[in-house]
Formats: sequence, C-alpha cells, structure tokens
Amino acid sequence: MSQQLCFSTYRDGLRALRKMKTPLVTVYGSHRFTPQSTSYRDAYALAEALGKRGYGIVTGGGPGVMSAANAGAMAAGTSSIGVRVPALSDLETSDDGILTHIITVRDLALRRIIMAQYSQALVFYPGAFGTMDEIFEVLALFSADLASAVPVICIKHDYWDGLFDWMRTATAHYNTVADWDYYIRHVTICDNHHDALRIITN
Repeated sequence: MSQQLCFSTYRDGLRALRKMKTPLVTVYGSHRFTPQSTSYRDAYALAEALGKRGYGIVTGGGPGVMSAANAGAMAAGTSSIGVRVPALSDLETSDDGILTHIITVRDLALRRIIMAQYSQALVFYPGAFGTMDEIFEVLALFSADLASAVPVICIKHDYWDGLFDWMRTATAHYNTVADWDYYIRHVTICDNHHDALRIITN
C-alpha cells in the first residue's frame, strides 16, 4: 500500500523527499513506452539494479518509462516514489501498487523542481515535450546555480545526440551561451542501463 503524501507547497514537497532514508535517483521519459519496448525494459532494469544497491527511485508517477522505473524499484524492495499533478489525466497516472510513496503537488513547475532537487543523479530516457521541458529546466537550474549539479544521464545516443549537437552549433552561431562545454559538463549520453549504473555508482 502506497503512502499518500499530498503537498501544495514547494517546502513541504521537498521536506517529504528529504526524509527518505535512501539516496535518490530520478528517472524521466515518455509515458507511451509499453512493457515490450527497449526503453521500458531498460528503465526497469536500471531501477531494479539501483534499488539493490540501496538507491530509491523518483518518477513523475505516470505510465511508460516512469512505471517501468517504479516497478523495478518495487521489485528491488526500495523506495518507489511518484510525484504527481492532479490536473494530468488518468492516462498519465500509473498503478498505485508500484509506488511506496505518492507525493501530489499542484502544478508541473513545482513537480519538476521537487523531482530534481534531492536526487543524486537524473536519468533521461527518450520522451516528448514534457521530458524536454524537464531536462532544459534542470540544465537551466544548474547554469544559474539554483540547484546542486549532479550527473545527468541521457540514454540512447540516436535520440539525444542530434539535440545536443544542434544546441552546441546554434548557441555558438548566435553567441547565446558563453561556454557550452561548461554548462553541459554534467551531461553524459550513453546507450543502456549498464553504462548509467556505472556512472551513478562511481
């Protein structure tokens, strides 16, 4: 049975995560992936392996990659946390049975900050606009020194390489980022959970 923790403020949401007894890793990605997909299976394996090493898992509490990570955490017997927003439809909510804790917050902006604030690593699988919003928010917080920088791991070269290559070229052309390499020094792109696990545990 999951523990329902409903908070409407930034401070209370952070306090809930701070009380967790395990180090945390946040997993992001598309809600559209099915259990038959490579990314779903990889996210499950990553969360299970991290759980067996004493990490808790945080997600947005939805289906797809989020559900995979929470299910992997439950299989490992570790904290499986979903940070949800009531305004999202039922189609974007996972089964409560794979969550040990449910934190409900009022909006997506608050959820993004809470999910990133206390995690020791942030793992991004392929996703759509929500996932892009989340990774850019994280990098913006890091660049402004508004959050402690931690490893950001993007899984699947064929998904992420083009985005970062374009950003590097475009920002250099328009001189909108003074030192691109400095701002993305915490980002690693890899292809599977084995690589991500090595980065996090090392």
